Amino acid sequence: MAVELVNTKTELTPKKNKLEVTIKVKAQGNINEINCDLDITKDKTISELEKKINKKIEEDIKQTIEKINKEYNSDVYGFEDLFYKNNPKFYKKMKDKYEDDFISNVDVKVEADINL
Repeated sequence: MAVELVNTKTELTPKKNKLEVTIKVKAQGNINEINCDLDITKDKTISELEKKINKKIEEDIKQTIEKINKEYNSDVYGFEDLFYKNNPKFYKKMKDKYEDDFISNVDVKVEADINL
């Protein structure tokens, strides 16, 4: 099955006084191709597909972030800036504590909400 995501919106929210970021992804999906015996005219089937797509997107984003953090120790997502802008005192405290390893200590939560 191939799904095209459209009208995608992403929101990053840091947790107050904790090295945690929640990434919320909202989008609409169009089923472009299907090569299996699913009856996509049923609401239950669509609902199950949405759950599977949401889970897959959440896993993919989390794995990508972890891989970039491990291999490059790089903040390509702008988490440090996000913490700095939302809570500068907390950011300074954590930056001093973790020095060069700040980004790998950020806990990332991902929530996907895709509607087919």
